[in-house]
Amino acid sequence: MVVQELIAAPQSESGQNNVAGIAVTVLWYGFGIALVFAAPPAWILGYLLRPALNQWVHVAVFFAAPTLVFWVLGGPLGLG
Repeated sequence: MVVQELIAAPQSESGQNNVAGIAVTVLWYGFGIALVFAAPPAWILGYLLRPALNQWVHVAVFFAAPTLVFWVLGGPLGLG
């Protein structure tokens, strides 16, 4: 298969490719972490921005807020 040639995933002893299992695990943890840590601030930010009439304010804030949070937390944690 083309997918198996493009993605070099670890193989089990039987020679079976684990791409599907790895993908499900990444999605499961990614969505789980996003629901726990990203959804509550997004709901609060959305509630606070509800009175803003200009929709581009929402777009700018929802871009800037996660960028700033990652920048503030990523520096001390050594993520970039």
